Amino acid sequence: MPAREALFPKAGPWQGVKDRMTETMDNWIDCPAVECDPGKVSGAWVFRGTRVPVSALFENIEDGVQRSEFVSWLPGVTLQQACMVLEHVAHTLETA
Repeated sequence: MPAREALFPKAGPWQGVKDRMTETMDNWIDCPAVECDPGKVSGAWVFRGTRVPVSALFENIEDGVQRSEFVSWLPGVTLQQACMVLEHVAHTLETA
């Protein structure tokens, strides 16, 4: 998995959220939209049934990409999966 700094630069309006989110990244096991397999993308959390890292969603959102646009670029990732990931993060941050 890339270094935390590579995924989330230190500056930016999302920094506080990203800090809390990365502290809870191990909690993805409870999200049915994602999977982690050491044989896929070096064990990074990916959208289930794909090789698309979950981190790609957050990088694209930070760049202003809409969820529907994100899933249109990545065959295999559904809008439902993207929404489930965002809902999972929101719930995790509420309880953190």
